[in-house]
Order: sequence, then C-alpha cells, then structure tokens
Amino acid sequence: MTKKLMIREKKLNPKEIVDLVFKKQDWGKTYTIYTCGSITVTCELTRYDFDVNAATFKISAEQIYKSKSYVSSETMMFYVVKDNDVSFQIRLIREVLKRFTGDSWSFDVTIIEGIAKTKSTKTKYDVWQVKEKEISDVGFQEEYDKIQTLSNEDVKESALNSLEHATVSIMNEPYFKELIKIKSLVAKELLDYQKLKTRLNDDLEKLGL
Repeated sequence: MTKKLMIREKKLNPKEIVDLVFKKQDWGKTYTIYTCGSITVTCELTRYDFDVNAATFKISAEQIYKSKSYVSSETMMFYVVKDNDVSFQIRLIREVLKRFTGDSWSFDVTIIEGIAKTKSTKTKYDVWQVKEKEISDVGFQEEYDKIQTLSNEDVKESALNSLEHATVSIMNEPYFKELIKIKSLVAKELLDYQKLKTRLNDDLEKLGL
C-alpha cells in the first residue's frame, strides 16, 4: 500500500507574528506554514509601516523538481487594525496557489511556468531582435515602408516601436502555444502540488468561499 503524503500546516496568526517581532526583535525570521513532500511554503515579516499600522509579509513557495529548487515569492499587506485572521488566511491561500499557476506578468515567474520554460523546444524572441527582415517575414512590410516615410521623428519612432512589438508577438506565438501545453503537463506531473492544491481549495470552502 502506498503511504499517503502528509500535509503539515502551521496556522498563521499575523498579529501574533507582529507582536513577536517587536518583542524579540527577530526581524527576518522565516515561518514555515505548509510542507507537502517536495513543497515548502514560508512567510516572513519584512516591513512594518507605523503610519498606517500595516505589516508587509513575504510569501514564498519552493518546489524541488528533479533535484532543482524553483522558488516564487510575493508580498502581502496586513492592516493590523482593519484586517482579521480569516480575511488574511483567504488571501494567503490564494497567493500560495498563484505562486504555482498565476500569470507571470511580474518579474517573478511562477513555479510551474519556471519548470515549463526549461522543457520548451521553441525559441522566445525579444523585441531587440526584430529587424526589417523579421517585420517583412510576418507580413508587415507595407506598414514598415509607410512608417519610413514619416517626417516627424518622434511619431516615426513610436510607430516603429509598436510595429516591432506586434512583430515579436507573432514570432512568439509558437513558443507560447507550446508553453501552455507544457505547463498543463507539468501541473499534472507535480503530485505534491495537486495534493496541496486540493487541500487549499478545501480550506477556502471551509472559510466560506
């Protein structure tokens, strides 16, 4: 019989952590709030704004995959007077889930996307790689020629910049299509994540969501 993987959880009381930090002056202490096999989720109080009585917590998730560590972090604000433990717990759970599958619009790539990028076989292009040849190859030669006739240099530069971004978006379509498929496969492969995800969604239901 396969032994079930246990999820260890430490209830996070943000007010308690704030009190402990000020009492013991242990800034930088990291609290482990979830562990599930190859996954560890931690929380650290990084800043306190006395003007608005708000604590800034750094939430980090680490996934060990094939002996390599993948970490994704984000910060959360907790207003000591206005917020309560339940609302904070709800936001915390959502943030933990985002560390795995959220959109990587920020500089911090989510864990599943980070793993998927190592498996990608397609090339991802940057806008600085776009020249007239690439613009012509995607079918924008006519637009490029019209831009070259503009007399206002600022308008010309802005229009060319927009055309280059449109070009690189088309060039990267194969990369992103493949990445979406790989991310789906990686998510299914990460059994610890699937277990933790189920648990966290169950917790959200218990909290009334």
